[in-house]
Amino acid sequence: MERVMGRRGSTGRHLRRRELGVDRRGCTSEADARRDVFHWIAFHNHRRRHSAFGCHSPADCERTLESMSLQQIAAQPMFIDIYLASLAPDVDRDDIEDELQEVDGFDVVGAGVGEDFVNLDVEVDDTVPREWALATVAEILRNLGSHAGAYVRMSDTGERIEIGDIA
Repeated sequence: MERVMGRRGSTGRHLRRRELGVDRRGCTSEADARRDVFHWIAFHNHRRRHSAFGCHSPADCERTLESMSLQQIAAQPMFIDIYLASLAPDVDRDDIEDELQEVDGFDVVGAGVGEDFVNLDVEVDDTVPREWALATVAEILRNLGSHAGAYVRMSDTGERIEIGDIA
């Protein structure tokens, strides 16, 4: 299976030719290309499972959200994905995870290591105010000397927030 590679960080870098329905010859016309893209979008939105949606398709998530009240949606837990570009020399990922786990309302539910970052996924109880949760994460990283180049991504908005921008 051949990967279609775009520039780093592009959304298309993980697409596979088979998912797109494009054979090795490529499309022979604009109509073929449009059809292939339409089929891929239908697959992506209705059948392909996404880890960000709890291994459900976007269409399944949308149907679930449509059936929920605003109060039910607001009561969903918030997730903070923490990305660390570097760790202090005497600190490892487990040290940060331990500190986060000690905070009431925080539950570290995942961790990983990429080529140039360390990642921690924190579920935050719905009773914890968003700004307090962000400030607590930033304080822990600063105290452990692992805040340089670190940022968080919020599940409720998808926004990326640099640790240095959190008061």
